[in-house]
Amino acid sequence: MKRLLAHFSEQGGDAMEVAQCQQAPHERAQLATLAVQFGLLASQGSDFHQPCAWIELGRKLWLPAGVEGVWHSWEAAAE
Repeated sequence: MKRLLAHFSEQGGDAMEVAQCQQAPHERAQLATLAVQFGLLASQGSDFHQPCAWIELGRKLWLPAGVEGVWHSWEAAAE
């Protein structure tokens, strides 16, 4: 994963998905650590496929402290 993220970042990638709705807290923390380590912004999972009774859209998608949401770069680009 580290080699992939290093290459991704070197090629101009600037963000990675950190939060998913049905994710263990330790997985989210690990992804956040990798995002910070490689200087990547963080996104939240939004890959909607179909309505599901057990998944509420937009729920449990908090970002851990220390990572910056990718949407902050959009605001800067719009100015």
